[in-house]
Amino acid sequence: MSQIVQLKDKSFKPFISAEEIAEVNKQLADRINADFEGKEVLFIAILNGSFVFAADLVREIKISNKISFVKVASYEGGFELVEVPEDEFDSQGCNVLAVAPRVVVALDGNPETRRRMEEVGVEVHSFQGREISLKGCGGPTCLTRP
Repeated sequence: MSQIVQLKDKSFKPFISAEEIAEVNKQLADRINADFEGKEVLFIAILNGSFVFAADLVREIKISNKISFVKVASYEGGFELVEVPEDEFDSQGCNVLAVAPRVVVALDGNPETRRRMEEVGVEVHSFQGREISLKGCGGPTCLTRP
């Protein structure tokens, strides 16, 4: 694996072989096939970066499935990923509705997730959802469905 990959003005040296990637991809597909046997799975892949991976994965999927692609446009030169702490998943910390660029609606009660979003310039509007969201396991994105 000493070949150099040239992409425009950048040079890359692969450190994971194509065979290793294919093996891990096959293991992932086998797990999905087993975990979702008898169900139809919808894969949503983000263009352009995941196209090859998604195509390789879906080739190995034996259960009923569909795939859809979305294109994400960054703004102002980039985007920030905000990691949600594991202890805020059950309280819907990861269920955030974007209503405008860098403006979101989130369930109140996830102070670390809120702090992290505000730290990168996100305006956070929160709501009390103890009865409807936490008991029903549906955050702001679920509440906007028709």
